[in-house]
Amino acid sequence: MKYINIKVTVWNRLHLKEDTDLSRLIACIQRGGIEAAIDCQGSFRECETLYPSECLIDPPNNGGYATMEIYEDQEVKWKNGK
Repeated sequence: MKYINIKVTVWNRLHLKEDTDLSRLIACIQRGGIEAAIDCQGSFRECETLYPSECLIDPPNNGGYATMEIYEDQEVKWKNGK
């Protein structure tokens, strides 16, 4: 099997419960990131991927690491970075 893996960025929208205390949620994110905020309040209802926001990443914006890899039979034949 031959294929190309491409790394992209994309926005996700996390839908909140109406009674979510945004000040408390912001404080949780500032202390420990989004994962901590999810545990902090349990205020997320669902997640939606906003596919139209998808953008390709190039290696300089990925720490020099590859953002495109070409495979044949699960073996990397070429990549555009480390």
